[in-house]
Amino acid sequence: MILRSLELSRFGRFSDKSFEFRRGMNLVVGPNEAGKSTMMASIAAVLFGVGDKQRYQPWGGQQACQASLQFESQQRNIKVARNILTDQVDLFQYDGMYQPIDHFSAVTAVNSHSETHQQYATLLRNLLGISDEALFRATQFVAQGEFPTTATEFERFLRTILSGFTQGDSEMVLRSLHDDFAAVTSDNPWSPVAVSPRELEVVREALQDCDQRQRHNDELLASLDTVRQEIASLKLELGEDKLQLEEGRHYVTWIQQLWAQEEGALPVSEAIVEENSDEEERGVAEPTEKQQLEAQLKGAGIPIPVPEGLPRLLAQADDVRHQMIALQSEMIPYRDRLQKMKHPDWKRPLLVTLCLAIMALLVNAFVPQQLLIACGLAVAGSLSLWGWYARQWRKVSRSCHGLQEKLAALELKREQEQQQLTALDDEFEAFGVASSAVELVRIQKAFDLHREALQRWVVLDGMEDEPAVVAATQDDSIPEQTACTETSPASHHLKPEELPEALAKLDALDESIRLREADLLGLVRQEAILLGRLADAEVDARRRHHLEQRLVELEQKKQVLSCAIEVLQDSLDEFNSSSLRCFENRIAKYLRKATQGRYSAIALEQNFSARLKSRNGQWVALEQLSRGTMDAVCLAIRLGLSHFLVPSLSLPFFLDDALINLDGDRLHESVTVLERLSADHQIILFSHDERLHKIAARRRWHVIPLSERRSRSVARSKEGAEDGGQLSFL
Repeated sequence: MILRSLELSRFGRFSDKSFEFRRGMNLVVGPNEAGKSTMMASIAAVLFGVGDKQRYQPWGGQQACQASLQFESQQRNIKVARNILTDQVDLFQYDGMYQPIDHFSAVTAVNSHSETHQQYATLLRNLLGISDEALFRATQFVAQGEFPTTATEFERFLRTILSGFTQGDSEMVLRSLHDDFAAVTSDNPWSPVAVSPRELEVVREALQDCDQRQRHNDELLASLDTVRQEIASLKLELGEDKLQLEEGRHYVTWIQQLWAQEEGALPVSEAIVEENSDEEERGVAEPTEKQQLEAQLKGAGIPIPVPEGLPRLLAQADDVRHQMIALQSEMIPYRDRLQKMKHPDWKRPLLVTLCLAIMALLVNAFVPQQLLIACGLAVAGSLSLWGWYARQWRKVSRSCHGLQEKLAALELKREQEQQQLTALDDEFEAFGVASSAVELVRIQKAFDLHREALQRWVVLDGMEDEPAVVAATQDDSIPEQTACTETSPASHHLKPEELPEALAKLDALDESIRLREADLLGLVRQEAILLGRLADAEVDARRRHHLEQRLVELEQKKQVLSCAIEVLQDSLDEFNSSSLRCFENRIAKYLRKATQGRYSAIALEQNFSARLKSRNGQWVALEQLSRGTMDAVCLAIRLGLSHFLVPSLSLPFFLDDALINLDGDRLHESVTVLERLSADHQIILFSHDERLHKIAARRRWHVIPLSERRSRSVARSKEGAEDGGQLSFL
């Protein structure tokens, strides 16, 4: 396949220009800044687009910047046209007689991933064999200075060509993957050298340390739970024992006074009156504990004395209120669904029925013989439509009826709860307590907050009842001795000789309380110490969570890197074992042609060094080759790679001043090599070298001058040559 023509319309410095090329050798010659690089860039721009569109936009307006390529082969001709500014691409396919076969048109920008771009890339791959710009430039383009001059440069050139088509280096990527893997973990199966722990091992070690700290914290938490249970149990015991101690002391005081009265030290009434007077004097000076508790409870809103059934009523009222709230919450979704349900609109079926009737009338007016059919269709359509309407109506009605039944059941339950709440309100009012929900909630919370104070008040109130009973018996009309006899301590009360033992037990209980309070203080201190040790537990938990996440990330990264290394290494091994040998054979074909059989084969090593097999069968290293032979090898490699990638096509080969730095001998050698290769590939050179221009004139290449002055010079040189030939003939 050859490039037949290149058309540029307001592309860079070219306004409307068309260039035609031929098979074999083509030379585009012109001075610097004449547009050679622009022409060469336009080829890739038409095929693949261009990112910097302003670079090739003409001056003085927003005119269309367009270019087109015409490729020609024996079986098929292809034309690709692109609007550089809008990326509108038109790809035309013709047969060998230029009869249209297919036309593809789409907008395909650089780096696009659209479906049309994929279709265009598939077309290019099927027609030209290459759909990637970087690959196209690596195989078919040779720029100035790209021919290597040393063995090291040749290895670098070969590595670039084979490893990544100018985008990457497979060996470099493999080394980078190994470096990344070594940075993650020291467990490297591809390297026997032992290294220091990497991040994965450091994270695992840190997690083990976190596990130890977690186990220690768990032990501390268990100890803390035990200490708190002991504290709670000890507080409960102390509360009960203190209550018993205080009750016992009050009882002993009371029984002592009672026995003293029994022995005749004081009459009962006088003793009680004296005791009451003493209590009144103490009350004036200082309120008793019971009075303090009463003031506290009244301040909290608790009625004193507390009605017997008030706590039970409060609990029942709270349960009823919660039940009513639950019923109300359950009714809300049903009401919302009931409001959203709407019966189907009857206007639309009626409108459609009228339309069908009108259509039947129109048929009767214009086509009477079709009246029965029209009426039948109208009736059938109307019946089906109204039948659908009736089904929808029944469906909505059933749903509404079901929701209404559920709402009615819930409403009935709510009314029952409301009746129960009304009955409770009556009972509250009987106790003299406001029945509002706010007041009841406040009293319930006051009961919960002052439960211990209320229990203490009940105990004190019960203890004061016993002397009151005794005093009441003394006020009767019974003689004093009889009263004393009737109120004398019974057998279930302590006797005078038992009082010292009771006092000793109370003192022992008091001492036990003091000792246990000291133990309680020690437990509280131990709890504080444990809480201090557990202060960093939350920080440790967050650190452990972060380390676990990082461990998962590193394990995944290790797995991905290991898989990537294995895949890339296997691919390289497969390439070296099969594809590289095939590639060597393709290069050898062009190498024999370029060197006229002096070198018949090439061997490429894994490190991208190369050796050539000479005519006598010896292998020659690159260091022993001349620069001309090395240039021929480079050209053979590029053409071999092109033929390896696209075996069915021989694409054009472009050189942009690639031979400008060669001396005369090496230039002639390179040109000779190119002429040999042009038998299979179209060669298009872009140059301003006068030596190459003279060679082209002598060897009858197709020359495209880019300046009128040079064109006239070439024409005169041709005319002079023809005149010289005629004179020689004469």
